[in-house]
Amino acid sequence: MISVVERVAILSDDCMISPEDLFLESRNTKNGKNIGLMEKELIIEVLQSVENDIFEAAKVLGMSKVALKNKIKKYLIEV
Repeated sequence: MISVVERVAILSDDCMISPEDLFLESRNTKNGKNIGLMEKELIIEVLQSVENDIFEAAKVLGMSKVALKNKIKKYLIEV
C-alpha cells in the first residue's frame, strides 16, 4: 500500500507538491477538468504503466482490487 504522500506525488502535475495537490476540491477546476475525468485518466495511466495488472495498479492507486474493478467498469475502461 502506498502512503498519502506517494499518492499526492503521483497526482501532482510536476515534481513539487503544492497546496492545491493536497485538496481534491481545488483540483476540480485545475486545467478545466473535473475529478471524474482526472480519476479516469489516472487509472488509465497507472494501468498502462503496470501493463494492465489490476492487482499492481490497485496497489499503486491505494485502493482494493474490487474498488479498482468497479471504477474500471464505471468509466468503461478497456483492460
